[in-house]
Amino acid sequence: MKRADCFALLEELKLPAMAQAWDEVVTDGIARKRSTTEIIGRLLQTELTQRQLRSVQYRIAKAKFGQTRSIAQFQFNDSPVHQPSVDLLMEGAYITDKRNIIFVGGPGTGKRIWPVHWVLKQLHKGQKYGSSMYSI
Repeated sequence: MKRADCFALLEELKLPAMAQAWDEVVTDGIARKRSTTEIIGRLLQTELTQRQLRSVQYRIAKAKFGQTRSIAQFQFNDSPVHQPSVDLLMEGAYITDKRNIIFVGGPGTGKRIWPVHWVLKQLHKGQKYGSSMYSI
């Protein structure tokens, strides 16, 4: 099957991330003498990761947050938030341990904003969220 035919099928199947990563993944796979299943697996993983990332970005956009901020921008000096505790949570061990996190605080204290940042960070690390839960 020709490259153009593959791209047409990927477009028809609505797999844009696979089409975008095709050249890089296939070229790298051939150069490293990977099996066909390894190459296809990497393409599928790329598509899955991009879908998860787009899903999180869509939810962030739908929430209509006033500003996008990161933990790096947070001023711990001006806040009662305990920075070592936040750093421990940022490692994401609660996901692999399948533990819950419960955020407590009054309205407007940012309980919804913190988990979004962790989800984005863990997605970039390749963590999966199907078995984890957290409460807000």
